[in-house]
Amino acid sequence: MAYASKDALCNAALNFLGEPDATPFTGGTTVRDVACSRHYDQALQHVLMLHRWDFATDLHTLAAVSSQPSNKPADFPVAYTLPSDYLRLQEIILSTGFRKNTFRLLGSYLWLETTGIVGKIVYTKNDVATTAMPSTFADCVMMELCKRMAPMLTQDAQKMEQMHAQHRETFAHATAAET
Repeated sequence: MAYASKDALCNAALNFLGEPDATPFTGGTTVRDVACSRHYDQALQHVLMLHRWDFATDLHTLAAVSSQPSNKPADFPVAYTLPSDYLRLQEIILSTGFRKNTFRLLGSYLWLETTGIVGKIVYTKNDVATTAMPSTFADCVMMELCKRMAPMLTQDAQKMEQMHAQHRETFAHATAAET
């Protein structure tokens, strides 16, 4: 299912748990609103980290930092900037067509052992709009929200087990569809 907003996605999670709608991102202050707004970003980033989602993948040209930070790791003297929307490195592709396997990630930098590297990184973006999410991914975020909010909102063991089973099934379906 496609979701038009963060509120719509949160409400789908709440409805799955048998809870009424909320307005967490448009001024709501109920326990449901707080649960949704507290867990949304964590749920989104968790799901983004679990799989290489094509829609959340981007390219960034490597650019060496002119003034190297002082906290450089041993054997990796050259820092390259990571994009501001960076969440997870997928691969480093050099202009020669080779892939780079030796690197360090530290802070907001990618550290490499040689200078003059020309290439790009393939990475997962850290934030995506609900309208850009494929339905399989959005369903995974919704189920992750359910899993995170359920302890705050319900004590029903049967409902919790149903939610966990659906969570596993949703992830299995989504990652199989993306592979």
